[in-house]
Amino acid sequence: MINVNRNNLGQAVKGNKIALGHVPWNKGLTKETDSRVARIAQKISIAHTGKPFPHTSEHTRKIATSNKGKKRSAETRKKMSEAQLKLYANGYISPMKGRIGKDHPCYIDGTGRLPYPLGWTNTLKESIRQRDDYKCQLCGKVQRKQKRKPPVHHIDYNKENLNPKNLITLCPICNIKANRNREIWTRYFQSKIKIYYKKQIA
Repeated sequence: MINVNRNNLGQAVKGNKIALGHVPWNKGLTKETDSRVARIAQKISIAHTGKPFPHTSEHTRKIATSNKGKKRSAETRKKMSEAQLKLYANGYISPMKGRIGKDHPCYIDGTGRLPYPLGWTNTLKESIRQRDDYKCQLCGKVQRKQKRKPPVHHIDYNKENLNPKNLITLCPICNIKANRNREIWTRYFQSKIKIYYKKQIA
């Protein structure tokens, strides 16, 4: 028999058929309706104040996927805003604070602030969106009816290169994502564009 304690409770219960039908004591209770739940919630809140959870990349991806497209009420957004303000009020400092220019993780060679060439027109960008059917070529999100038109991304990150084979449609979120690990994204989008034009010839 396993000696159950707070450190191995999860392991002890895992796969236990007897525990599968067990109803937890706090099922259906909230901190508004039960003083015990309220007391536990308060302890957890105090323990975690100013200590953001160090999520793994896999955990972060799952959270992002579950929250994608979710519309939150005005009350929920207000609570989230208040939670953020409370976090910073307790001394939390964003790891990105003050990281500008060469200190920023997305910095390459300082060309990001240079103006676009004269050929970078709305007509060119619209032709790329139409070619890609207004669909993000990374996540597949369609933005045909959105007020904000989807960004057109330079695959090789060179603003001067306006060749249609160097341009691809992304949604705003994926466009930001593609600013990291540039070599990987360059190879990925180049192969994707190459496949597209091969199909057009065939």
